[in-house]
Amino acid sequence: MYSIQLRPLELHHSEISWKWRNDSTIWENTGSKPDVDVTPEIERAWIEKAIYDVNSKRFAITVDDFYVGNIQLTNITEKDAQYHIFIGNKEFWGKGIAFSVTQQIIRYAQNEMGLQMLYLFVKPNHSAALRLYEKAGFKLVSPEVRMELNLRDTIKPIVSIFCMVYNHEPFLQKCLDGFMMQKCKFDFEIVLGEDCSTDNSRNLILNFAKMYPGKFKLILHKYNVGANANQKLVFENCKGKYIAMCEGDDYWTDPLKLQKQVDFLEMHHHYSMVAHKVFIDVNGHLNKFIYGHQEFSLENILHHGPLVHTASILFRNVLSENDLDLLTKVTLGDWMLVLLLSKHGKIKLLEDYMAAYRIHENGVYAPLSIENKVKKNIEFQMNVISVFPEFKNLLLKEIDSKMKFYSLYDYSLKSYLKGNSSLRIFLYGLRVKLNLKNRIFKIINRKSFNNDYSHCILF
Repeated sequence: MYSIQLRPLELHHSEISWKWRNDSTIWENTGSKPDVDVTPEIERAWIEKAIYDVNSKRFAITVDDFYVGNIQLTNITEKDAQYHIFIGNKEFWGKGIAFSVTQQIIRYAQNEMGLQMLYLFVKPNHSAALRLYEKAGFKLVSPEVRMELNLRDTIKPIVSIFCMVYNHEPFLQKCLDGFMMQKCKFDFEIVLGEDCSTDNSRNLILNFAKMYPGKFKLILHKYNVGANANQKLVFENCKGKYIAMCEGDDYWTDPLKLQKQVDFLEMHHHYSMVAHKVFIDVNGHLNKFIYGHQEFSLENILHHGPLVHTASILFRNVLSENDLDLLTKVTLGDWMLVLLLSKHGKIKLLEDYMAAYRIHENGVYAPLSIENKVKKNIEFQMNVISVFPEFKNLLLKEIDSKMKFYSLYDYSLKSYLKGNSSLRIFLYGLRVKLNLKNRIFKIINRKSFNNDYSHCILF
């Protein structure tokens, strides 16, 4: 498996590509061989001219960051462009490279150039190329042979990566690098909603997308629409067979993450979602989160919470419009997402640690005080009753348990702050199931509590 990318064509690529121009076997089915031997100087001059040609877009094809060929769109008009591809390194012939980058250039033409059609010319006896182009969606229109692709009829990627960003500048580079390092046998797109951040997140994203053309579908809001509206728009633009989740402050650590998860769902059709174990990143220090379940039913998700972290989730693209609307109306969207998916199939947790969940002061949930987490949890479970009325009794029992916990917490904390030695009672009552696993908070002989109780973080 490889990490296959398009990158901007640059002058230094001529140091490799001039050799390809002089290899007659490469040109047997690709255009016409140059009439003269191509020197490094001639190739460099050609690339320099091509880079600044306003009527074309030319990119290098890289495999694991190794330059192997070129791909370009020429004769560009407002509606269409001519497609060309050239794999110069013969070691990568027949390995799916051409199909992968063809999907990326199609996405680039559609999402970033706004074109309606691509066309190409291919020799009638080049059967391998004909099969490739037909697989990518091109249709034969003339015997020369001209093929065309209506960009409204493009094939869907296997995976859409869902990513929401708001003021994630300090973390975003690592998040995006985790996407780009993925090695897969299939194509994936990155659907990223940037919600008018007040830091430099947007510029970082734009520069990254420029460096990796054809990978991104950017949703750049003109004003801050809020997390719920941003989430809905990103979901609606995810067209892949599967959707992988990762918000801009988390990141992936395993280059085979997507491949492993897709392989699992391809082989297990009765599962709707697959997650995996994650590290907890606190100021750059990684710790392994401890999990208690390998498979989850609807009942134990209702009882314990989502039991997985968002950055680990990959699921079948089965959510309805009503599901998406519901996700925007609840306080704990990740929990509701897992609940909704559990209606479509089983949920699996893989043993591998393949992502990191950050705990930081700008996070949405982790920095909340204990009492606010309890309140959000209770509010969410009240919402769930309307979706799963058959579990009303179970949910009401959970709510009652949390309210009793909150009363004990409130009483014990106030007593402690008044100087009473009731901390051990407080600690005993602090065993609570708030959204994630059963965790016992042990705060031994603390000498001070500040009013926001910022040390009380569930993770």
